[in-house]
Amino acid sequence: MSEDAPSRPEAQPPVDEQREFAARSGLRFPLLSDPDRKLAEALTLPTFTVAGQAFYKRATLIAKRERIVKVFYPVFPPQQNAADVVDWLENNPGHVTDVAAAEQRE
Repeated sequence: MSEDAPSRPEAQPPVDEQREFAARSGLRFPLLSDPDRKLAEALTLPTFTVAGQAFYKRATLIAKRERIVKVFYPVFPPQQNAADVVDWLENNPGHVTDVAAAEQRE
């Protein structure tokens, strides 16, 4: 790709595709869709660009009551991140919300 070539628009999976993935995977939490990168800009989240497409770098944000209470970044090694998050949640019970109770309120 030459330097004069126009960059392609930033790719993001459609919201419907994300919902289907969440349902198929049995996720018990919502996935965020940020096609305009407003969240990335507001929180200065780390991103990188490949072939004109912007992507988020791996990061895990834990939020409670509209506030970010913990950030895992950089996420390395990535296969360890889920265990690190679970460990943090178990050791910080005041930040854990009962997902089943939250789903019943919806």
